[in-house]
Amino acid sequence: MTTLRSGDAMAVVVPEEGAVAASLLVHGVSVLAVTDRTAAPAEPHDAPTDEDAWVRAWRGGWQLCLPYAGSAPDAGPFHGRASQTPWTVESHGESSVVLVWEGDGLRVRREWRLAGDRLTAQTTAENVGARPVPFAPAEHLVLGDELLARRPDASSGADSGARVAELTTDPRTLVAVLDDAAAPAGGPIAWPGDPAARWDAVDEGVARLAVLTPPGGVEASVVVRGARAVAEVRWDAAALPHAVLWQEVGATPTPPWDGRIRALGIEPTMVAHGGGPVVGGLPELAPGAVARWSCSLTIDGEVSA
Repeated sequence: MTTLRSGDAMAVVVPEEGAVAASLLVHGVSVLAVTDRTAAPAEPHDAPTDEDAWVRAWRGGWQLCLPYAGSAPDAGPFHGRASQTPWTVESHGESSVVLVWEGDGLRVRREWRLAGDRLTAQTTAENVGARPVPFAPAEHLVLGDELLARRPDASSGADSGARVAELTTDPRTLVAVLDDAAAPAGGPIAWPGDPAARWDAVDEGVARLAVLTPPGGVEASVVVRGARAVAEVRWDAAALPHAVLWQEVGATPTPPWDGRIRALGIEPTMVAHGGGPVVGGLPELAPGAVARWSCSLTIDGEVSA
């Protein structure tokens, strides 16, 4: 494991398991999703081939799904081989680490940099093979327990429907519901979506998926206002023109969540779904081609009740 520090902020990166940023502590708030494996010793392993195995190996946090997110045909790696297999540390300073990964015809270089209240991932991927590679990476960035803490003034306490966070984004953004396989389940409509099921709120007991399509531009962002802090996810919309929005707040009683996971995924990606090659429609990275993008998470202090 590799620890990054900047001021009072600290991040832990696990090169052995997909170079995941397993935890991020800023202003005394641990903002990323946690699982039973968050604090476990690093354990290099092969790429899981199905969602259940991937989730049971997942230690929470923020990692890169590459070369795609979602399921692959013929028992290919779920969420892409790079998401759970070891990366190599190229260099490491007090507040940054550079890692590389090679596989599936790709060479990938990723830098994690912690600067005060902001954690940034900058990534370069090159097709070093002789054939095109299906290529639709996703930043699997999942906020969690402490950011989604129940508000002190919530009259319903832990009851289903209690508000735990609010989201804002560019009002020109489109939102489309995804099914359980992260495939499109309807056409896009204007943010925040259906008035009866608005996507600008995160409530206790909710489990649902959608995809956001921001207006064309260089950057996009989503701001999450929780009980203890405000988080902003900002990314290169030119490279990653969509973002999967995943809400799972103690809602699913069956394995692997067992009613315990509290997660808000804001996951910038290239395609308007999270289903991977099984859903189809993935772009390709041509031989010799290079893709570059960045994504950042900024935490803006403590929020009064």
